[in-house]
Amino acid sequence: MNSTKNQDLQFHRKAAVLGITGLSHSSLYRLMASGDFPRPYQLSGKSVAWRSDEVYRWFETRNIATTEQK
Repeated sequence: MNSTKNQDLQFHRKAAVLGITGLSHSSLYRLMASGDFPRPYQLSGKSVAWRSDEVYRWFETRNIATTEQK
């Protein structure tokens, strides 16, 4: 079972997730607690990370307002 989709899968640590989403630490955990943001995966011991596909899917579904005026 060696699909291309699985080969592109990456895991992002919290600092990368905060950078990708623009969320603060507290906003990230508030959204996770309410079920509005994907939960991280336990990699080993105290190490957790988020799947890239889930983070980008969440980001793409946001209704993001632009600052550009038409």
